[in-house]
Amino acid sequence: MGRTPGWVHAVKWLLIVLSVGILAFSAQQAIEAGSWLIVIVVAFIAMSILVVYSTRRMIPAKYLLPGLILLLLFQMWPIIYTAATAFTNYGDGHTLSKEEAIVAIRAVGAPGSRRPPLRHVGRGAGGGGDRDR
Repeated sequence: MGRTPGWVHAVKWLLIVLSVGILAFSAQQAIEAGSWLIVIVVAFIAMSILVVYSTRRMIPAKYLLPGLILLLLFQMWPIIYTAATAFTNYGDGHTLSKEEAIVAIRAVGAPGSRRPPLRHVGRGAGGGGDRDR
C-alpha cells in the first residue's frame, strides 16, 4: 500500500485542531458559567478525539466515537438530567430570582397593581367551573 499524501494528514490535523479548539472555547464558556460538570465532559470528549484520531490504531473507534458522543449528548444526557430533576425541587417556579418573581407577579395583576387580576373562567354558563358541582 502506498504512502498517504501529505495534504490528507494536513486536513486530518486541521480538523483535529478545529474540533479541540471548538471544545476549548466551549470549556471556557462553561468555566465562566461555573458549570464544572460540562467542563469535565468537554475535556473528556477532547481527550477522546485526540487519542482516537491522532494515531493509526483504533480504526473501529474512529467510526464509533462520533456515534457514541452523539448518543451520550442527545439520548443519555436528557434521561439522566430528567431523572436527577425528578428528585429535586426544580421547576418553573424556581427558575426566577426573588426580584424577577415579584415583577412577574405584579405584571399579571397582583394586589396593588393597575391591571385587573386574572380570573379563572370555568365551563358552562355560570362560569363557576368545578365549584358548581
